[in-house]
Amino acid sequence: MVGGDRPRGARVLGPKSARDQYVLHDFGDYYAPGSTFASVVWTNNAWLSAVCVALGITGIGPVWVLFQNAVNVGSVGGLMATYGRLDDFFASILPHGMLELTALFTAGAAGLRIFWTLVDPGPRPRSRALAEEGRALFTVAITLVVALAVSGLIEGFVTGSGLPEWLKLTIGALALAAFWAYVLVLGRRAARAGETGDVDAERAGDVRPVAA
Repeated sequence: MVGGDRPRGARVLGPKSARDQYVLHDFGDYYAPGSTFASVVWTNNAWLSAVCVALGITGIGPVWVLFQNAVNVGSVGGLMATYGRLDDFFASILPHGMLELTALFTAGAAGLRIFWTLVDPGPRPRSRALAEEGRALFTVAITLVVALAVSGLIEGFVTGSGLPEWLKLTIGALALAAFWAYVLVLGRRAARAGETGDVDAERAGDVRPVAA
């Protein structure tokens, strides 16, 4: 049974005719397989990640971007649930969303790291600390570009495909597992070796010694 008028909160998302059109047609039609769609979603997500990083120094920019994204996803999920189509929602969101949302939240955390460096630079002069952490973000940015490209390919060629749902979810889970393996295994190994993601001393230029 279509429950577009229950609960009452669904009404704020638009008139019933518009909600019916979105749930019964537009939501599923959005995930059109193809390289063009994959490139569009990759560009959009890369832009959101860039905004999170660029606005990180404000302390509120990444939080606001991620909050808006969470509200949008939650609103769609809630609307689908009122129509009894929550299974369709998760089947369409999870294959690419597991990696995509992880990458977006990572971008937010990276941006907020710059803000915290501004607040508490430690023993380094504030300008030097910001420069070092800002350069180190390039490593994070490259990783996120690759991760979002992978999630874009999944969204463009897997999510809307005719593959079995279990296979779509497996592909998404494997992509997420690969991301965390890179972060936790190779990342920890690099951290123990003293790598920070910053450029080497020759490219960074001379810095003023500070007390530890």
